[in-house]
Amino acid sequence: MILEVIYDMKYFLTVIFITVLAFGNAFYCLSRANEEPFIDGGFMIAQIYSYDLIMGNWDFEAFGEVGVWLMYVLFLMSTIFNLVIMLNLLIAIISETFARVNDNA
Repeated sequence: MILEVIYDMKYFLTVIFITVLAFGNAFYCLSRANEEPFIDGGFMIAQIYSYDLIMGNWDFEAFGEVGVWLMYVLFLMSTIFNLVIMLNLLIAIISETFARVNDNA
């Protein structure tokens, strides 16, 4: 059953990977626009920052001075899309797979 869940999650994982890359890139560009970037490191650290948002690690205090309103908009978009919509989709995919596997058993 676990293998079937992983197989059914392929499209979900593709979309979540693309959104993490997209939001990470946006956060990285806004961070580099500040005199003191709030993302210390390169592009991969920005991806980890974006992934941390999905896991609930929110840090508002270090956004800097350039594009603060845009950071809040991106933050809201990221949390609403990745946390609410995508994780509910993941629950639905797992539930659907579980129901299908139990019907075949």
